[in-house]
Amino acid sequence: MKLSLRLSNLAPILFIAFGIVANFNLSAQSTVTATRIVVNAGVTYTKIRSVSLKIEANGAIQMMIANDSTFRGAVWQKYAFILPQWFLTFGEGDKYVFVKFKDSKGVESAAVKDKIILDKTPPANSSITIDVENGVVRDATKPVKLKLKADDATYMMVANQKEFLQSKWEIYKTEMDWMLDATNDGTKDGLKQVFVRFRDKIGNISDVSFDVVMVDTQLPVDEKISATTIKNFTVIPEIQLTLFVRGGMEMILSEKPDFSEAQWQPYETSIKWKFITQGKNKIYAKFKDEALNESAVTSMEMIFDNMPPTECSIEIADGAEIASHPDRVTKLKIMAKDAQQMIVSNSLDFFGSTWMPYSEIMMWKLATGANGERSVYVRFKDVYGNETVVFTDKIMYEKK
Repeated sequence: MKLSLRLSNLAPILFIAFGIVANFNLSAQSTVTATRIVVNAGVTYTKIRSVSLKIEANGAIQMMIANDSTFRGAVWQKYAFILPQWFLTFGEGDKYVFVKFKDSKGVESAAVKDKIILDKTPPANSSITIDVENGVVRDATKPVKLKLKADDATYMMVANQKEFLQSKWEIYKTEMDWMLDATNDGTKDGLKQVFVRFRDKIGNISDVSFDVVMVDTQLPVDEKISATTIKNFTVIPEIQLTLFVRGGMEMILSEKPDFSEAQWQPYETSIKWKFITQGKNKIYAKFKDEALNESAVTSMEMIFDNMPPTECSIEIADGAEIASHPDRVTKLKIMAKDAQQMIVSNSLDFFGSTWMPYSEIMMWKLATGANGERSVYVRFKDVYGNETVVFTDKIMYEKK
């Protein structure tokens, strides 16, 4: 007996032979080969849900496309090499597209897939900081340091104008040197801005961020220092100084030209100054502005002298013990270092006496009265008005 059977895909066959009954599932092999799906020409990212599909499958008659491996809700359609529009699922992140095929006999192939990343969010937390000392630029001919930040940034564009004229995209970096356009608002000095925007790999562009810096290249000018007194000397150690400068915020004063040991202090138009050294003193001053630009050095001279004449003495009649001139006239020998004036008297209160130019030798008339002891008193004064204590000498007067 000859038995002829026709097998169909996945159909149960009842086979009876020699009294034995058995069930078989027989699966046919699909003839579709070289299967592949490519989303958006193989790029890694997309900003929109709509993508194109390139589908390859030798021997395919039909295809089924889905966004998940279960192909739930998908339907068979005629095979096409290109599908110009396919919508990914909602939400950002990794997106997969699956496809499977049928050959001319209706046998299904295994599914193949491709992945693309849906990213519609631009770089976030973007910022720019112009990193300069005290927030002020003193030399606009040198670059400043920029500190930049943006999450997920791949490129950045930096400009001195918010329109980003003639600016180009460059690789994102967290620090860079940058030349300010010191005349971008028509002036050399003043507030200047630097703008930046960031872009991710797919082309999402962030909002514009910016920072502001002050450009101040002008030195403080018209610096002056003077004393409130019109005299160029003082006999008291503490004097009042008057200071002036245009554009200054701080000042430093010293009696040393190198300002060693001196400290910067807030600018004031009036300040007390105390001398330590006797004689001619020079006070130096300079100023600086908010940008730390320093002015030229200005100075003034003042003589501090509160020391009276020294090495003072008076001697009557060359040290003789007795004077006997009938008119009581005698010679005085006077000494006083640095003295310019002196006052001489026969009485300790100097009543009726007046200051006279200093002289080392002078003729003097002793006090009237009976024979006896006579005293002569003298005080000295220097050019600055410092007066000595009283100096005296004595002699016996005996009228002949």
